[in-house]
Amino acid sequence: MAPSTPTEPALDWHLTRRQHLVLIGIGVLSLVLRGLYLWGQARNNPFFELVRGDAFDHDAWARAIAVGPGMEAEPYYRAPFYYYGLALLYSTVGPSIIWARIAGACLGALTSYGIARLGAALGGYRAGWVAGILAAVYWPAIYFDGELLTVGLECLLEVGLMLALMLATSRNSLPLFALSGVVWGLSLITRPNFLALAPIIGLWLFIALPGARWASRKWWAAAVVAISAVCIVAPVSLRNAWVGGEPVFITYSGGINFYIGNNPESDGISAVLPDGRRSVRGGYEDAHRIPEAELGHSLSRQEISDYWYAKSFEWIKANPTDFAAHMLKKFRLFWSPVELPNNQPIRFFAERSEISSLFIIGFPLIAIFGLAGFVLLADRWKRWLLPAGFLLLYMATVVLFFCNARYRLPVYPLLILAAAGGLSRLPDLVRERRFGLLGLSGCVGLAVAWGIATNPPADRAAFHQAMQGEGHKYLADLYAGAPLSDRERHDLARAHYEEAVRLKPGSPYLQLALAREHRRTERLASALSGLTRAGKRFPENAEIRLEWAQALAASGRAPAALEQFEAAVDLQPAYGAAQLGLGCALKRGRQYRQALAPLSLALRLETQPVAAYLCRGEAHLGLGDRSAALADFGSALELDPRSARALQRSGDVHLLAGRTNPAIAHYRLALRQDPDLPGASQNMASALRGLGQHAETIAVLESAVQRRGRDPGLLASLAFSLATAPQPGLRRGDAALRYANRALAAEPSPSSRSFDAQGAALAELGRFPEAQKAAARALEIARAEGRSDRIPALEARFDQYRAARPHRAGPVGVPAASPGPP
Repeated sequence: MAPSTPTEPALDWHLTRRQHLVLIGIGVLSLVLRGLYLWGQARNNPFFELVRGDAFDHDAWARAIAVGPGMEAEPYYRAPFYYYGLALLYSTVGPSIIWARIAGACLGALTSYGIARLGAALGGYRAGWVAGILAAVYWPAIYFDGELLTVGLECLLEVGLMLALMLATSRNSLPLFALSGVVWGLSLITRPNFLALAPIIGLWLFIALPGARWASRKWWAAAVVAISAVCIVAPVSLRNAWVGGEPVFITYSGGINFYIGNNPESDGISAVLPDGRRSVRGGYEDAHRIPEAELGHSLSRQEISDYWYAKSFEWIKANPTDFAAHMLKKFRLFWSPVELPNNQPIRFFAERSEISSLFIIGFPLIAIFGLAGFVLLADRWKRWLLPAGFLLLYMATVVLFFCNARYRLPVYPLLILAAAGGLSRLPDLVRERRFGLLGLSGCVGLAVAWGIATNPPADRAAFHQAMQGEGHKYLADLYAGAPLSDRERHDLARAHYEEAVRLKPGSPYLQLALAREHRRTERLASALSGLTRAGKRFPENAEIRLEWAQALAASGRAPAALEQFEAAVDLQPAYGAAQLGLGCALKRGRQYRQALAPLSLALRLETQPVAAYLCRGEAHLGLGDRSAALADFGSALELDPRSARALQRSGDVHLLAGRTNPAIAHYRLALRQDPDLPGASQNMASALRGLGQHAETIAVLESAVQRRGRDPGLLASLAFSLATAPQPGLRRGDAALRYANRALAAEPSPSSRSFDAQGAALAELGRFPEAQKAAARALEIARAEGRSDRIPALEARFDQYRAARPHRAGPVGVPAASPGPP
């Protein structure tokens, strides 16, 4: 029988009542600091009751689970434990971002206490209170504990896992091993990276447990930990398989994130997909649409992940040297002296709380003292194996993907524990005159300090200026969301966007955001000026090209707009919005057949393809294919039964086919959804006129003119109806002439429609020579425009006026007008 080996780490779990109260007091201090931080944020941060980015998704998912329809029936994109816990909170106190932030502060205080308790077990009471105080005042933790992100829970579970494992091995207790497995399982469904800790957990169990190295008790302990963790993860995996029809362990985002961090364009920080949009929602959609567009068919969620893994490995195999250099860069980014942002500029918003003056203890200090501390504790490596192993393995999982402050945060408990352990041991080492170990630790500390000081970003001033710019952009986004009637907030938005561009002129997305605000507030000239400069500076940016194209189209410069739409599509063929813009631009230019291809592609690429169906339907209508047009408008209505434009266009098809009553029914529904819808009132009036319902025709047009009194089409239609109604009691020649003159004045260039209405009004008033001149002008414009559908009716009216006869609307059942091509 193999002899026992004294391998149990000498962990001290016993504290006096006073010592325990001190550690609890540190936890309370941590909670107070976090409470004061939130109080300052509530006073000074306009985003305090709002969330963005990943936090927005977490809040939305929690609300859906707590008070809504639940999660969508697809495998999880992100590990679920955090937002299910948030849903439990919401179901108790109601959906509240404030309560979610308070709950995060409480979790952070528990983490500080856990670090203190763990520090006391590893290095004695002095190490415990030092670790607890460092954790309580560590400012990145204070910041992240107030955000609706998973990382605060990750840190608590990490500390809890170490506590459970060390306590279980100290007491050799199978129930505690089961508890360790449960905590590990919860860690996995919070952040799957914790799966990488398996080797060190196994090694710890075989080293820390007493008895022979391969004693069966150690195997039992390992099995209990593993089985308990599997029991926690299994429901997530089974649910994914059930709703997705394929095995997905926890999430299917692994391949997407791996590619984001390992591709020729990766900066090692940003969670932005190459050729994808920068927004969280846009990036999520692009991660799905790009592989499906490239492969030409729909993919399952796991197939999407596999696609991106394959893309990464393809680049790695083809460029092993570049990959190695990139990994070194990410390793240096992991040890960066600044908090690299992911969702928002961290320091910019953290400093909006009054206690930011206490933000002294940051990553550089705990990294220097933590790594130097591990050297001082090297001769006690067995008890410190778990924190050191956790640090190395977790760091590897972050560096393998991409590095920013949020993903780096879970190493702070490990570094603080080592820093506190090393500092508390310093007096003993000095008394023992172990100057060699002290010197080695000092050298390591200096080396780490030098490394951190020289790690990226190289130009710290430029980095902080850029982060200030990003912060102003976030504030601008908030104010830009106000109603357009709130000019003061939109002025604030523009000022913040301009300041953001000034501070960070190299960002195409800030230029884009400023241009969009100019367009929203009808400053089209400013938008075009900015987009022209941005397009020349960032010619490879498809989003800028698309926005530029839309601004050009809005200004009436159709050929230039079409050129930019084509450029955007050439840059990103799988960009659904660009394909949609190109197709609609071709449709507006009456290139209906050419428009069908990009619009059909947009239908496959867009997650909300209502606009693509509408535009393609209008292209089919322009080609005269009414059945295809009606099918597309019907598809749009299936996706959005309240779409006023789809209802109107369906009415147009029915009217063109002579189905007047269904046309009127659709127009009524369209106007109920949007009383100001351009064209709907006119086309409904045309249908009513065809049925001889002239009184209702006039009523519909008068109601529309009251809402949209500068619409020349509405004014001309009303003028024509008032001048030509067959019932004498409905005709009002003077009013008709006023409306016709208003229509002509409202048009940038006179139209045959408005001159036709003016001629009819003049004829009704008996002013036939003037009516002939107006009719002749209407005919001249119609012939110049090639409007063969209007010319015969205009000629007939000209002949009537020459014969001194006013025009009267046609007999019942004959439409006086029909909707032209879109």
